This record gives sequence, C-alpha cells and structure tokens, in this order.
Amino acid sequence: MIMLSVRRYDEALREVNFTDDFLIQFLRYAKYNIQKAFSHLKNFIKFKKKYDFLMESLPEHYFSEIPCSRFGTILPSRCPDGCTIVYCNLGLWDPSELAFDDFRRLLLMLFIQALCDPMTQINGFKIIYDVDGTSWKHMRFCTPRVAHFQYHFALVRKPM
Repeated sequence: MIMLSVRRYDEALREVNFTDDFLIQFLRYAKYNIQKAFSHLKNFIKFKKKYDFLMESLPEHYFSEIPCSRFGTILPSRCPDGCTIVYCNLGLWDPSELAFDDFRRLLLMLFIQALCDPMTQINGFKIIYDVDGTSWKHMRFCTPRVAHFQYHFALVRKPM
C-alpha cells in the first residue's frame, strides 16, 4: 500500500531504492502508523532532493588523513529510555582543513549509520554538543541559513 502511494506522489521517486529495511525504518519511527510513516518518507525525499549534495560520498582519505573528521562518535551505552547517545565535539572540526559541506556530510553519515540499529530507529538520539575549543572561525558558520537548515533537518529528516 505504501509503495502505491509513493509512486502516485511523485514520478521522480523511482530513483530511490525502497528496500524493506529502508521502509521499516519509517514504520518503526511512526509506530507502524502507515499515514505518519508515509508523511515522514515524503519529507525525507523532499529533503534528499533539496540537499542532494549532502548525499554524495566522501573520499576515503577523509577518515584516515584528516584528524578533524573525528569530531563525532556514538557512545557505547544508551540512555535509560533507550536512546542512542551521540557525542559531537565541534571544537575538533577545523574549517580550514575540512570544508563545511563535508563536515555536514560526515555528520549526516554518522546519524544514518546509527540508524542501522532497530533500537535507534525506535528510540531515536540524544546529542551531546561539546563546544569546547570552538572559536571565531566556527562562528562564521552560525548563520540564519545554517540554523534554518538544522531546524528543517531535525523535523523532516530520516527517522532519528
């Protein structure tokens, strides 16, 4: 049923690979309410179209040769309510070493990877932002446009 609704929604959706695992993420997030899951799926697809550059892959050397790419990690323990805890040390990111769009790609990749776990799909995330070490070079990226993106991403993202 959800597949028929998706195809009616937009012909451009054919480029999205609707595997069972992909669709189950939305169903789990919506507690198996098909209408809610479909709404979240549509929002994610709109997000993917609008910010398609964030879905591009990163060169492998980013992970081994650029130390500031290790600004985020998923902690091994969960909250008492089952949420995955993500720790982001924003001060480790060096804008002169890693471009802002690549920083956003890495951050998105961190969250999408965590969503492979069914418990995370159900319970979501709690994020600890550590701003120790940030400076004025980081502040130039704190624009209304970036704040709008963060807000938009938090509302219409893939189930997190």
